[in-house]
Amino acid sequence: MLELLLCAALAFFQTTPDATNPRITPEVLVVRSASPSVVYIEAAKPGGWYIDPTSTRGLSSRTVVTGGSGVVIEKSGYIVTNSHVVSGATKVHVQFAPQYDETVYEADVVSEVPSEDLALVKIRGGKEFPVATLGTSSDLMIGERVIVIGNPLRQNFSVSSGIIAGLHRDLALAGELHFPDLIQTDASINPGNSGGPVLNVLGEMIGMATVVDQGAENMGFAIPIDRIKEVLQDELLAPSSARTYLGLELAGETLDIARITPKSPADEAGLLVGDRVVALNGERVASAKEFHLKRLPLRAQVPIGLSMERNGRAFDVVVRGWTKIDGILYERAGITTDRIVLGRYPFLSVRRVCPDGPAAALGLQPDDIVEALRVGDARPVYASSGVALAAWLSQFPTGTSVEIDVLRDDNHDRKFSQSDELYKGVLVLR
Repeated sequence: MLELLLCAALAFFQTTPDATNPRITPEVLVVRSASPSVVYIEAAKPGGWYIDPTSTRGLSSRTVVTGGSGVVIEKSGYIVTNSHVVSGATKVHVQFAPQYDETVYEADVVSEVPSEDLALVKIRGGKEFPVATLGTSSDLMIGERVIVIGNPLRQNFSVSSGIIAGLHRDLALAGELHFPDLIQTDASINPGNSGGPVLNVLGEMIGMATVVDQGAENMGFAIPIDRIKEVLQDELLAPSSARTYLGLELAGETLDIARITPKSPADEAGLLVGDRVVALNGERVASAKEFHLKRLPLRAQVPIGLSMERNGRAFDVVVRGWTKIDGILYERAGITTDRIVLGRYPFLSVRRVCPDGPAAALGLQPDDIVEALRVGDARPVYASSGVALAAWLSQFPTGTSVEIDVLRDDNHDRKFSQSDELYKGVLVLR
């Protein structure tokens, strides 16, 4: 009997991983410690409008589903990811590796900073989630080993490893987005890895996989974690970065409305300057900060119930917010846009024009096609998505003059002539 017990104990210790097992490498330990906080993100987005000869309207819409990665940074379910993974999404689902949690969670986009390609997502759920250990990118070394966890090409929860191949890299993508001070790595990063963690051998997140240079083999890039922390603190967690755009501003820390943008959701709902917010979706709010934090998780176009006071009289109103991208474009340029495909190429079509905005002053009209934009002597930008245009505009200060080329279907033949239907002007950003 004793011999059998000794044999069983010996077999147990020989098959149980421990620090003396040569197969338990630093990479294995990193994956074990970090994987529970990594998520697969699936986002359903409007796929834009396309010319449909079978439709009586001439145009039809489509929905596309994209996948990416993210990292839980707060146990209540806050996830940091890339803006391009979730921007414009009408529905977001989050899934952990099945060995840790088989539940598919619904989630909301809390806030976005398109110019930094960063976004904050909140899982809908009343439980605690595993979180990543955030390190620092201030002491990174070229040649240092790194591990990337993500969902490349829909191969969920894949791992790759490599080294830091370079630091302080600048990268521009098709003239639309500019990423400064990136980490360069030769660890495999493919579409779907975006938003996943880049980890050092201690299991600390030192960056976020963001883009791949398609013209260079085995060259991936990551946003340094120190920059992510700054954006989280200064912008992603700030009320101004709320994904749901209402078109109103509160007076300081009070709940009194100080400004309403014409033809915005707040204006269309009938709100006025001087109205006071009392409650949001039935929950009372005590300060401007609380109002913004309660509002952040709401998705675009979901009815937002506001209880208000006007001159001592209580009333309720429903506001349908816009996406943050629409809000940026409307505030800066005075337009919102739709993606439209003409032939094989995507363009942005003007959906609405703010009556007192820069676009209206220039004479832009709904259904105009934005062909190109430029500032000064820089190369023209051909924005094919609202997030790309919003990110590009966000880098310029108020008063910047933007040259814009638009196509207008004057003869209503659904064709656009570069010689007869091309208009040029200067848009002054506000």
